[in-house]
Amino acid sequence: MMPAKDVVATAIYEYIPSQYFAIVVLNDGNGTAWASANAAPISSLITLTAEPNEGYRFKEWQVRKGFVILSSTTDNPAQFRMRDYGVEVKAIFEEIPEKGFSTGINEIVESKGLRAFAQSNTVYVSGLEAGQSLRVYTMLGTLIYQGKASPNPSKGGEYLAPFEGVGGGLVVPLPGRGIYIVTNGTETLKISN
Repeated sequence: MMPAKDVVATAIYEYIPSQYFAIVVLNDGNGTAWASANAAPISSLITLTAEPNEGYRFKEWQVRKGFVILSSTTDNPAQFRMRDYGVEVKAIFEEIPEKGFSTGINEIVESKGLRAFAQSNTVYVSGLEAGQSLRVYTMLGTLIYQGKASPNPSKGGEYLAPFEGVGGGLVVPLPGRGIYIVTNGTETLKISN
């Protein structure tokens, strides 16, 4: 309906992507990996996910074709924004070494400076230097925790007491009963919960 005064109308246009670009995800044979889309237009947010085979864990993403910047080369899942060309990314897995692992249910497990204790779906870890990274994996290699040691570790506590004076500590909740891999990148422990 036309009002009884002058009217100014402005047309608003929206960009319609006319071209989709291919996304190829490869693996090294020790797991599977996929993207949230097989092809996408410019600026689309793409998520990469990797699932390791038993006995392996995810290590990193390698961009093999196309220049895209991943949110992290070691995070799983990771993300990137689609550019105006095809992309090829490869998931790299690493074997979970068995040698040197200690196992124990409700007992302290240690390897050099790294120490851990699991009970009631929680793992208590010490022997980390302030800011040092810690990762916890399932036996199938799925990452369930990634964090850094606190520069001011907690003291006391029924289960943290054995770790006092050993270095920074972390308390990590576990998803349930099972065997977990705890690593600071140089030392690795196998914990039974």
